[in-house]
Amino acid sequence: FDEPMSIDQPLDGRSGSRQAPFARAARGAELGNVLSRSIWLGSVICCVRQSSPVGSEGSVEVFRQQLLHGIATHIACFTVLLVVAVPLLPLMLNNMASSSCDGSMLAWVTILAEYQNDSEHIRRRELAEFARFYEGFASYGPYYLCSGAIDTSGKFHCAFNGTLWGEDASALDGGFGRPARAAEQLSVTANNAQGGGVRAHFDFSSAKRMEAWMNMALVAFEFSAMVLFTFLNARWITNLILRPLQRMLVSVTQIAQPILKNTTALGLTLDGDGGMDEDLDEIQELEMVVQKLGTIAGIASDLQNGNHDNNMKDYLELENESVLQMFPLEKPEQGCGRHPTSKNDVDPLPDAATRAQLEKLRLSFEELNSWDFDVMSIDRARQTGIAGWILLQNAQTFGAISPKSDVAQRFLQTLSQEYRNENPFHNWTHAVDVLHITWRMLVISEAHVFLNGLEQFALLVSAIAHDVGHPGVNNKFLVDTGDELAIQYNDSSPLENMHCSKLFKLLGDGTNIFESLSRTAFFEIRKICIEAILSTDMVKHNAMIEEAKGIHQKRPDARSQDPASFFKAKEIKTKVMNIFLHVADISNPTRPWTICREWAFRCLEEFFMQGDQEKQLGMPVGVLNDRTKINKATSQITFIEFMIVPLEAAKVNLFPSLHEPTTFLKCNLEEWFRLWTEEDAPTDVEREEFRRRVAKASQTLTRAKEGSINSARPVF
Repeated sequence: FDEPMSIDQPLDGRSGSRQAPFARAARGAELGNVLSRSIWLGSVICCVRQSSPVGSEGSVEVFRQQLLHGIATHIACFTVLLVVAVPLLPLMLNNMASSSCDGSMLAWVTILAEYQNDSEHIRRRELAEFARFYEGFASYGPYYLCSGAIDTSGKFHCAFNGTLWGEDASALDGGFGRPARAAEQLSVTANNAQGGGVRAHFDFSSAKRMEAWMNMALVAFEFSAMVLFTFLNARWITNLILRPLQRMLVSVTQIAQPILKNTTALGLTLDGDGGMDEDLDEIQELEMVVQKLGTIAGIASDLQNGNHDNNMKDYLELENESVLQMFPLEKPEQGCGRHPTSKNDVDPLPDAATRAQLEKLRLSFEELNSWDFDVMSIDRARQTGIAGWILLQNAQTFGAISPKSDVAQRFLQTLSQEYRNENPFHNWTHAVDVLHITWRMLVISEAHVFLNGLEQFALLVSAIAHDVGHPGVNNKFLVDTGDELAIQYNDSSPLENMHCSKLFKLLGDGTNIFESLSRTAFFEIRKICIEAILSTDMVKHNAMIEEAKGIHQKRPDARSQDPASFFKAKEIKTKVMNIFLHVADISNPTRPWTICREWAFRCLEEFFMQGDQEKQLGMPVGVLNDRTKINKATSQITFIEFMIVPLEAAKVNLFPSLHEPTTFLKCNLEEWFRLWTEEDAPTDVEREEFRRRVAKASQTLTRAKEGSINSARPVF
């Protein structure tokens, strides 16, 4: 305590030591280490307190403890770094500015030293000013002032009677006293020209105590902040991650109980009797569930490919059978037999008993199973009967669905009433005709090789319902007139969207032909119907031709890959179903001449009726809708040339067995050309031009037919 600090010593360390900041940093690091251990210990206590057995929490609690321990460790490291770094800040600041030294102290001592040899009156005056200057200072001030001289060694010594201010000069005492610690003192010395000088001692005890309290407050704040941060982090992580994870894994445990029962039938080996070991935690149970689902998926694949023992399903419990249904097996719903996987599994043609049922309709199977069959030649009741026979025969043959005959009858009767008889073309007769053509295409192309019974039935229902509610005008007319349908469906295929909607609105009590299906199967068949019916919009015609060409180009060679596997792909068979329905919808030009001509006249008459409405409304009349300007024969030649021939060629390339209608198509082109020349008396130039067009279209069909028949890539 006898050696106070000099003016060039820092105020924030021990007296006489320039290493004080580093010493304080070391003490701070030690304190930070204590704090980090305290925080870590608190987190461990928290984990231990909550790690008692809590039912089935298991591995979740272990994960929770590890996560909390990691968080506590990071927080402790951060605390140590903070406590060590804060004391070093004054050292860095001292290098930029000596803000810890008050220049007024040296200035006053220098002034007093200059007046040391003046009169007593002047010295007293200066001392009074010196005292008044420090009266307002609460944190530090002078407590001792003496005069003296510097010896030969360069040290300053106060004179024996040189005290200017101190305990024996109480009149000038400013209220400061000698500090108890040398670290709280500061000595300032100034010399004058005569060899004398003045030394002042300043009391910094109040400032040092304030600094100590601030340091303690800082440490307390840091400790509190870290504890609070740890607590909040633990709560956030528990609420946002661990509790939901715990609930999920507990649910896995509950779900795993029935799934993991009797797993020996599936080739899985578990502890005990083949069930679930009670010692398994949630993660292990989840692994076992995934393992079993993988086994079930393998069984599903084997059942689909016919490579698995069919009796395996007998060992599966109800829960396993439900899981098996999640996989896209091509099998019937509700216990029906498995779908055939090759063309030898089932004959798509009806048996003798089913054929005999046609006698009630005064029709033979040979007549029905022909491109020559004319739906227009029979009455409406027999048309409905034929539609019912086709649907029920397909359902009975493939066993994918079991509609009741009376339900099918009411469904068809209700559906037929929704078709408008006043339409020359888009009526119930057209619907039955499209159904008949679709059915024949399915049979001849051997579609049962790649389409299961449910998909075939969905396509047939789409065919009979594809124009239900048709108003006798096209989509463009509805859009141009602002019809309610166009508004309802945003001008996007309003007719086709309406047909889909009407079909499923008719499925009520007693008319629901799909009532025997499960919910999953119903939505599958609904999706097929919607996609197929929407594909009949003529604006999609050219895109469909390109899709057919694309499928033909990708079709594998039968010598290198099973074509059936190619056509079973979801995307491929969906496109094929859409192509089949669209081809059937505009198949009139591919029928024998008498049928072709009658359908063409009916279609043109409906166009003319729309043209009459357009004239009445003052609208532009469509190209094919003006009965006073259109030549029926040339309109059909143009329609066949640009619309039907490309589609038929693509169809025959894809399915060579469907080549027979191309023969009718070529003959019909010749008939329309003959009819045109007889009725219109064209010039030789016009005749030659149309002859060239007809010949070119016929050549396209011939090349498609011959190329498919001679192809080294048969379909099946």
